[in-house]
Amino acid sequence: MHRLLASLLFILTLHCAGREGEQDGVWEIEAHGLRVHPEGVSEAMRDEVEQIIRQQLALANDSEMSPPLADDMAYFLTVRYWQSGYREAVVNWRIENGRAVLEASEGRLYHIGSLSFPGSDDEDDIAALEKYLLRPTHERTGETNGKTPAVEADLDAGVGLVRRYLQSEGYLDAAVEAPILEVNSEAAAIDVTVKFTKGQRYNIGDVTLTGDLLNREPEARLLANALQGQPFNEVDVETLRASLTGLYQERGYFAATVESALKPDAAHEGQLDVDLSVEPGQRHRVATLTISPDFSRGAQRLIRSGFKPIVGKYYVPPNLTLLNRRLLETEMFTRLDVKPQPLGDDTLDLEITGKEGLRRRLGLYGGFQTFQGYVVGAEWRHANLWDTGDALRLKAELNGRGIDSGIKWVDPAFLNSAFSLDVDLSAQTFTFFDYDRNSVALRTRLSRQWNAHITTSLFSEVSLNVANSDVLTPTELGPDDYRIVSLGTSANFDYRNNPVSPTKGWLASGTIIAAQDVGGSGVAFLRSEINTAFYQPLTKRLRAAVSARTSAIQTSDGVESLPIDLRLFNGGANTVRSFPEREMGLRAKSGTPLGGTLAQVFNAELSYEIVNNLEFAVFADAGTLSRDESNPTASPTDLRYAVGAGLRYKLPVGPLRIDYGYNPDRREGEPSGALHITFGFAF
Repeated sequence: MHRLLASLLFILTLHCAGREGEQDGVWEIEAHGLRVHPEGVSEAMRDEVEQIIRQQLALANDSEMSPPLADDMAYFLTVRYWQSGYREAVVNWRIENGRAVLEASEGRLYHIGSLSFPGSDDEDDIAALEKYLLRPTHERTGETNGKTPAVEADLDAGVGLVRRYLQSEGYLDAAVEAPILEVNSEAAAIDVTVKFTKGQRYNIGDVTLTGDLLNREPEARLLANALQGQPFNEVDVETLRASLTGLYQERGYFAATVESALKPDAAHEGQLDVDLSVEPGQRHRVATLTISPDFSRGAQRLIRSGFKPIVGKYYVPPNLTLLNRRLLETEMFTRLDVKPQPLGDDTLDLEITGKEGLRRRLGLYGGFQTFQGYVVGAEWRHANLWDTGDALRLKAELNGRGIDSGIKWVDPAFLNSAFSLDVDLSAQTFTFFDYDRNSVALRTRLSRQWNAHITTSLFSEVSLNVANSDVLTPTELGPDDYRIVSLGTSANFDYRNNPVSPTKGWLASGTIIAAQDVGGSGVAFLRSEINTAFYQPLTKRLRAAVSARTSAIQTSDGVESLPIDLRLFNGGANTVRSFPEREMGLRAKSGTPLGGTLAQVFNAELSYEIVNNLEFAVFADAGTLSRDESNPTASPTDLRYAVGAGLRYKLPVGPLRIDYGYNPDRREGEPSGALHITFGFAF
């Protein structure tokens, strides 16, 4: 501790000594054997002055300080002062003892005072005019708050931006005069007046489409109609032209071109008619792949297998985007670039370059959830095992409920195809309410993403499970030692705009699992799940979402023949939010939820973005949990409800969500509400 205090005192002493030296006029800049001593420089301009001096010394060929070099430095410093708003600044120079002394008389810093725009009217956005006029200064200084330095050269450049802004609003003949500056010496401010004449405002009139439209006229017309009546803007016309080009390219017309032109004598009553001429050319097919030799053998295997489905097919950019994203999701690559090259016979070669990421990574994580409590864990990943393109992941997690560990092997290109195979061996020990569960499971899944929206999978699982409780009866606990083999399939139709935080689109999925006991416990069941959700933005910041989900588990001997941890539960952060996790429905005398054979959930939510990444939401949930019914399409009965509100903070892995659900129809033994803290969207 004494050494630490002594070191801090020593550093502070040096700092103070340095500051005193500067105040006594000993600040000296030295480079390439040349020395410069600036005088009269304020703290605000110190970095600027040093930067200019070092630039000039670096460019100089002098072996000793010379008058031309000192004069150049004084000139460029004076210019920088003027650029920074010091209109009265003067920098003189002299050479003493082989060094240049640059003496600055800064004067006052002048700022922009009032801004006025004669020629504007009520329809003009004055804030936009001010923004464009001052943009050159703000971009140079990096400051957009507080007072803006008054620099004449920047204002002259800003006038050009004001003219371009007016033209973008349809005033093609707009004339903007040079700024008139009125110096207020007492306030060290400059009032600026910019006069302009807008002239005729032109809007986009008729947009005609000519050329070979290839039965795509309805889609092309829809794009064109959106532009009609808008202020004429060359950027908007170019955007429309590019959109139409993409419309044909995404159908395989790689060489498609769209030319835009104003019609002869197009201007009439402020309207400009635009003609868009479409030349789709021939459809191109992907013939070959050229993969950069800089990629490892495993990376080349994944690329070759990943792009295999489109070889011989028509060139469709959205499909390329999907395949590219799929390969990036393997975490082997940090970047993939695909460049189509015509081969001269309506075929293409895809040149694929990019960069691989780290092969080995160790990740640590931690957090808190209302059901699991604390969560801490580590995951080690090898992204290119034995240079095959396969991945290996080891995971160990400790939370307030128990331990979850596992090893997972993933082959993203199974048998060099578009299918992905993963094998997961896991071991879990969890405590739920009044019972403990230990499980070891081997899971295998074969999946394929057929396009940007549809994914299917086949999976199997072999598990060894033991459950025990000193509180629950054998009927409540169900079979406590069982071994099952299960087979299942699932299909997912995802048309959301974002799988992590969706605001638009819809989702539908279905899963069927058949399980059979192999150890004599008699456990056998058929489980089915159906999930639908719809998301719709109402305004730029307000969105709505609704969801309906049903899960059913069918067994020949009733719910008591199922182990408690295989039964269905309801209530919690992602279901009916007026109940704590799993705590809806029948419970044992000790309070342990006993589950059921049919769970149904209906959610509706309105969310408003208060500021960037932070949303406030109100919601209503309804759900049921039955021990008698096991038909997934059964009409819901005995519904329980929740109404509430919450906050969502968007993170790259999904939103951090805090919800409170109130129980408006509370029954005896039920909670009045529940607080939930978790990650991810509710549905």
